[in-house]
Amino acid sequence: MTESQVVQQNKTVSFDISKISFIFLFFVFNFFLLIGNSTDDVAISLSFFTNLLFIMVFSSLHIFSNRISLMDSVFLVFFYTFFWLAPILQTKEGIYPNTMPVEPRLVVLTNFYLLVFGVSYFAFKNLFKMKFKMINIKEEYYKLNQRTFRIIFFLTVIIFISFFNYLITNMISASGISLGVETSRMLILNTFIFSFPLYIAYHSSLRLKSTNSKVLIFIISILLLLLFKNPFLIRRNALGPIYLTLFFIFFKGKFNNFRMLLFLILVLSIIFPFSQAFTHNSSLVVGDLFETFVSRLKTMDVKQALTSLDYDAWSNFMAAIKYSEIESITYGRQLLGAILFFVPRSLWPNKPVGSGHFVAENMLMTRYSFWFTNISMPFPAEGYINFGILGIILFAFILALVSKITDNWYQYNDLRLFFSLYVCFHMIFMLRGDLMSSFAFLVGNLLAMFYFPLVLNRITCRREKIEKP
Repeated sequence: MTESQVVQQNKTVSFDISKISFIFLFFVFNFFLLIGNSTDDVAISLSFFTNLLFIMVFSSLHIFSNRISLMDSVFLVFFYTFFWLAPILQTKEGIYPNTMPVEPRLVVLTNFYLLVFGVSYFAFKNLFKMKFKMINIKEEYYKLNQRTFRIIFFLTVIIFISFFNYLITNMISASGISLGVETSRMLILNTFIFSFPLYIAYHSSLRLKSTNSKVLIFIISILLLLLFKNPFLIRRNALGPIYLTLFFIFFKGKFNNFRMLLFLILVLSIIFPFSQAFTHNSSLVVGDLFETFVSRLKTMDVKQALTSLDYDAWSNFMAAIKYSEIESITYGRQLLGAILFFVPRSLWPNKPVGSGHFVAENMLMTRYSFWFTNISMPFPAEGYINFGILGIILFAFILALVSKITDNWYQYNDLRLFFSLYVCFHMIFMLRGDLMSSFAFLVGNLLAMFYFPLVLNRITCRREKIEKP
């Protein structure tokens, strides 16, 4: 064995020891956290302990797997943070963020359904060979195309000039100004028209990384992205996927499954609650940034954040179960409203509202002391409220199918990478819900950053072939 092989073997052994140490310490920490926050009800403690074992088993398999899967990392960390850690702390408080009290039967049932969702996701993805046929698209259409970049860059500049006052005002003050347009048109603006800078920022970043292209174009692209997707105005659930995708375009080579898991725990458990200082401060202006940063650093309480409405996904799943027991499941009506989100209410007066709004209005505000309707509804709960436990399994299958695609496309350095990264990080938003708003943002942004450039690539590639002698 050569010296270099010995060094490499020692590095591998050292890294494996780091993984084993993390798994052991992570389990011990959370085991004692569970004991310290347990209630007098044994069934509740056992249900949370069972889900902790699920997290540990599949996190261990994921960490030691040679197959890179950003989606699995997102799924496991979200499950841990929103479906285990937060509800553990909330249950100890005796009341959940949505004002529902601790009902042992509902707590155990919620944990059981989440276990079904988690096991189904990994079973569909790893134990069954899911064969799906993608639309046959030529490899060259996915590649970065300079003509397409110039077209979308020019289009973005025109949009910037057209909405100059609105964009600049919102950059200076997070209180913002209104465009005075209908809600449906505003949705198109924010999720499609204003999302073209995502493509030019991702395109210029990838070219800068791979071909050392012009730095000036990259800087202009990033400035346009900051103007259209203001970090101090847009809510974290929509903002996070945009800038995490940009970050991973540069550094994805540094990440394996283990590092992804650690990184996402940091993001969801520390950075996400900390960012509330900016995204929830409607009076924040540029001059207050440093002062706000320092004051928030002094008062940051992660436990308080984990018991707030920002981490209400688990309790809203419990609310969906309670509502379905009282009234009935919706037999796909809520899902239909989410799929047809783009249909204006003027044409569809009885169009369903988001499932979070629906459950809040029809149960939380009538049976409990809840006071508003703008709440989340997690992805498995959307399945349940539509089709019961079969819906949970169906939604796990859909998520596993999407995960297969993103895992496959993660290896490329073209439009497929943009799709893979953005969909994975957006799944944090979608897993929390509700489905109607998260699906609308997903479709709008993918149209701007992936599908529209794909169509332009096809047109420009064909034109280039015609122009060749």
